[in-house]
Amino acid sequence: MNYLNTISSYYYIDNSLFNLPLTYFYKCKLPDLENDTFSPFSEVHNQSIYQWIPVDKDGILDSCKIYTNNNETVECEEHVFDKSVYWGVTLNERFNMVCANTYQGTVTKVVFTVGLVVGAILIGSLADRFGRRLVNICAMFVAGAAGIAAAFSVSFHMFAAFRFIVAICGVGIPLLAHVISKSFF
Repeated sequence: MNYLNTISSYYYIDNSLFNLPLTYFYKCKLPDLENDTFSPFSEVHNQSIYQWIPVDKDGILDSCKIYTNNNETVECEEHVFDKSVYWGVTLNERFNMVCANTYQGTVTKVVFTVGLVVGAILIGSLADRFGRRLVNICAMFVAGAAGIAAAFSVSFHMFAAFRFIVAICGVGIPLLAHVISKSFF
């Protein structure tokens, strides 16, 4: 039974504290192409990319700016993402967490970490009042439901709120399981 506690504890520590940021590659969606992709698919597409997207002094395309018809540089409204590594829809793509909104990834991690702290305090108090097993079982169901709801979130705020609930309940599950197992041995 103790090895299960160790595994579940490791899961929450690994997913909250030592998670390294992933690098996502993206560029502005070209206005003259309906089905624009990140990688050039023809010479004409490659020329359009360099016609519409500014290049810095090192020859690297700007990920957040695009030229207008008047040759002015503005923030782009839509992006296309590199699908060579992540072929599904990522959170960055779904919630537009790029350019001016890159802070949202950090906010989500901070909200999750605050949820871990709140949960460590709250779950212990609830367990003392209502019983460890009941609170542990409730925490498992609430964490599962909030995790599923987070997967189907339609906004960044909704996603962060459900991750907060997952963290509150999630930190209590291995703590209470450890205390319950110690009371039997």
